[in-house]
Amino acid sequence: MKVLYDDRCFRLKFGGVPRYFAEVIKRLPRDVEWQIAAEGVENTYLQQPPFRFRPAQEALGGRWFADRFLGGHYIRGLDRALVALQWMFPRAMRADKFINDRLFKKMAGAEDVDIVHLTEPHYYNYGWKSACKGKKVVVTVHDLIPDMVWNYAWMRPYRKKVLERADAIIAVSKYTRDRIVEFYGISPEKITVIYHGYLDYADQADGTLFCGKRYILYVGNRNSYKNFPFFIKAVAPLVRGQEDLFLVCTGPDFDKEERELIAGQGICDKVLHRFVEDWQMRSLYANAEAFAYPSLVEGFGLPILDAFAAKCPVVLSNCSCFPEIANDAALYFEKDDADGMRNALNALMSDRELRNAMVARGTERLKSFSWQKCCDETVGVYKKVVS
Repeated sequence: MKVLYDDRCFRLKFGGVPRYFAEVIKRLPRDVEWQIAAEGVENTYLQQPPFRFRPAQEALGGRWFADRFLGGHYIRGLDRALVALQWMFPRAMRADKFINDRLFKKMAGAEDVDIVHLTEPHYYNYGWKSACKGKKVVVTVHDLIPDMVWNYAWMRPYRKKVLERADAIIAVSKYTRDRIVEFYGISPEKITVIYHGYLDYADQADGTLFCGKRYILYVGNRNSYKNFPFFIKAVAPLVRGQEDLFLVCTGPDFDKEERELIAGQGICDKVLHRFVEDWQMRSLYANAEAFAYPSLVEGFGLPILDAFAAKCPVVLSNCSCFPEIANDAALYFEKDDADGMRNALNALMSDRELRNAMVARGTERLKSFSWQKCCDETVGVYKKVVS
């Protein structure tokens, strides 16, 4: 059996979706031959063993053109104008995304490809339909946030075509499966729920990242549905009230509004920010007082398992898939209940017996998840599709 993956999700440097595919692909059995339609990738997972794809090139865009032909004077809109040249002459313009799009169409057309597994069913402008003609198609849906939060009505007809065309759909939680049925009318029989796995921290040292500081941990992006403003306002009294307690945030740098929000709560000196790579995460979780996840909507919630694996207690909003994934191994608060969140965090920081009990439940809960199990069940979908 030969399975082809497009490069769409691997245009992200990091993230849960590319991590999911990388972890599954590297565990595929020998009788499943895999290919990824890519030459150069932005994603760091594919630049590491066993993949070793070359890093994506910087396409020759507006800045290059300005330096070479305009004496360094950049003209507004030049990058957009040069996209046409990148599309027509991708190799000459070092445009890996267009190189990979053409490679995908070529590889999908090969007679020996049995299955095309689309990695990002949000995107439709790269000829997936014609490329997949005559092939079995599998799609993984990680969440329906574009439908549920951003109300991208323009996207729904295109996504519906992908889901209807697919021979099998993988949903990463029962919650996500139910939303697919609700929004798109897809038969539940066509959808298989396959849970994520988690990072095995066994070979990682605890490290010294923020070691010696007491802190509450927030991980990842801070988009609207992540409920970050609520979180800052709710947690501010805790960190203001305890001189040795801090808030540690990972992810992209704070924008102007976030800096103003933090300053308005009087906790600028109590909020520490750092971009952290996967290999540093054990230290970050292990040294935390607690990991807080206030998000309103998630498809799975991968950081929950990472926290469990590092023996870090977890506080979650009682929303979407969180109770399904964490079960009784986390403390919950209602999405708009700031007192509830503070009480849960305070309980974990002040009650050692409760903290130990929650860590033990998290360790037990992990037994329901593994990347190998995720891979095995995915292969089961492949076999069902080709049979």
